[in-house]
Amino acid sequence: MFCNKCGREIANDSRVCKFCGSTVAQTTINYNINSNTTAKRKNPAIIIIGIIIILIGVGIAFSAIVDETASNVSTSGNTISDNKKEDKKINLEKFNKIKTGMTYKQVVEIIGEEGTVLSESNISNNEKYHTVMYYWYGKDGISNANITIQGGKVISKAQIGLK
Repeated sequence: MFCNKCGREIANDSRVCKFCGSTVAQTTINYNINSNTTAKRKNPAIIIIGIIIILIGVGIAFSAIVDETASNVSTSGNTISDNKKEDKKINLEKFNKIKTGMTYKQVVEIIGEEGTVLSESNISNNEKYHTVMYYWYGKDGISNANITIQGGKVISKAQIGLK
């Protein structure tokens, strides 16, 4: 045991510290274990309702994001007519014309508009390893295509939902 005042080690049955003369408080720890205690179970209905509320919230948030994305894509601020705007959106036919080895400029000529940068990296500031991933939305504002350019050339492409 240790003295509460000076912190030195003293005999377990000491009432007074032999180093500083301070009265040593005896501490007794009682462990009260009641075998009749049972853990309360949570009502499963409350848990299920909580999960449903969370899922509804996530669904509403996702819906708002998709609506926002669709409205941003369809109202990009261009002054050209809606038909010409839709002509500039990527579709499956345009996507299929894009081939590995093409330049970004060639891709833009096929699609009709600049892409949005999704990610970019440049290892050792070497143009050979400069990699940029672009994306374009389709007419519906949800379908899209991703084109990866490395060293100035298309190295990969992917799409989902283009028609």
